Amino acid sequence: MTSPTLAATKPSTNGKAGPREVRAIIPDEDDIRAWIIRHKQAGKTRDEIARELLKMRDAAKVYRPGDELPEHIKKFCKRAKRNKQNESETTYRPVEVGTSVRAKDRDNFGTIISDDGDSCTVHFESVDGNTAEVELSKLELTLQDGTPLAEKQLPPLRIRTAGELLDAYPKLRPPILDGLLRSGETCNLISASKVGKSWLSVHLGLCFVCMRPFLGLFEVQAGKVLIIDDELHDETVTDRLRKIGAAMELEQDYFRDYLHTVTVRGNLVDVLQLGPRLFDLIQPNTYQLVILDSLYRMLPAGSNENDNAQMAAIYNRIDSYAMKLNCGFVCIHHSSQGNQSGKQITDVGSGAGSMARATDTHLILRPHAEDRCVVLEAAARSFPPIEPAVLRWEFPLWRVDTDLDPSHLKTDKPSRTARIEEIKDSILQAMVHFPDGTTKTQIHKYSGRPKMWEPAMRELVESGQMEECDIPSKSHSKPDRGYRRIYGGDF
Repeated sequence: MTSPTLAATKPSTNGKAGPREVRAIIPDEDDIRAWIIRHKQAGKTRDEIARELLKMRDAAKVYRPGDELPEHIKKFCKRAKRNKQNESETTYRPVEVGTSVRAKDRDNFGTIISDDGDSCTVHFESVDGNTAEVELSKLELTLQDGTPLAEKQLPPLRIRTAGELLDAYPKLRPPILDGLLRSGETCNLISASKVGKSWLSVHLGLCFVCMRPFLGLFEVQAGKVLIIDDELHDETVTDRLRKIGAAMELEQDYFRDYLHTVTVRGNLVDVLQLGPRLFDLIQPNTYQLVILDSLYRMLPAGSNENDNAQMAAIYNRIDSYAMKLNCGFVCIHHSSQGNQSGKQITDVGSGAGSMARATDTHLILRPHAEDRCVVLEAAARSFPPIEPAVLRWEFPLWRVDTDLDPSHLKTDKPSRTARIEEIKDSILQAMVHFPDGTTKTQIHKYSGRPKMWEPAMRELVESGQMEECDIPSKSHSKPDRGYRRIYGGDF
């Protein structure tokens, strides 16, 4: 007995059958499986497919609601559902058999065996000779040069009138760190390496979960905090939580369920991978704040922190995470080498200038002239300028020191006043060899002739420590002008 063939037809406007209406199906398990897959791709539910199969008189096997589907059908149906969601907004690039491609979630290349429209069958071979043929969606594949095999079509941009904006947004987004950060915004926290940024970031997180003003200066909106750390081991993170919590006089019960951590040291995850591996699995409004510590280790392989376009793209991705989760993001980063005291706030930070421009708040810590102290400054997009503040390191916390002047930043070069004082001392030491005075030339030989010699000598004369005098000349009758040290009094 010959089994009926599978005929796919589609209704037309005149009531006759067209290419997508199923007339009959052969009772072969492989053909039934193919029929199921095709209907899954068309968006039909499992129940609808089961009902259709029950109508097929000659069907030998039917997958009814509640039946356990074979594993390969489950996987295909899941992929078909994902592909259907992207079908209307995705363009698939045709690719020739034999083309070398790279799987996005793997660091290996394979060869195309077949192009199936929205997916490809790829042959992979490992360095030890193992081979595998895998069917992958084109969304998961790129060419060797990084060109994607599937590109999502961007939605059209929406134009709105000023009136629509005024009606829709009567006020700014709510602040979560008043004066510095709002919900959905991003913030950089920049300072030199090993200054104590990570200690400060944990302190910030505990302030959020325990509703304490950050540094006593910035009110917080209480909520859960997620810290993603790529520099510390679990034991180190735990030790810092314990010490900082004790220094803040917090009971551990206050924060043990509200401050969450993900440690990826030794198993690094870049910013792009954080989406599918973490943020896509988190419901919006779960967290008030997410802290990325530290950003330089989360840059995708091959990216350059000095490339403006690449860093702008990375911050665009972080922005999308902040918008999706409806929370604030703080990115911990390091400053460049050398003295930072002469720079504008937004110029402090290693890497491309777009890193400061792309973020909503650029918060920096610069060394103060006083040891173990830094100056906190910030440039915020949606808040008025804040007054600089001096923080003193009192392990394990940074505390505000109101007795110090924030303008006294540490410099690598001594100040003009300090330099002049050094030159004055060298001049006075040189005059020990000339109790009766000597010429400028002789003084220069002993004290050197630095740039600020003239103002230093002027101050010595004005203060009464030196005086101008005539020095007998060895070459002519007219005396030379010189200087003599004055002893006595306070000197």
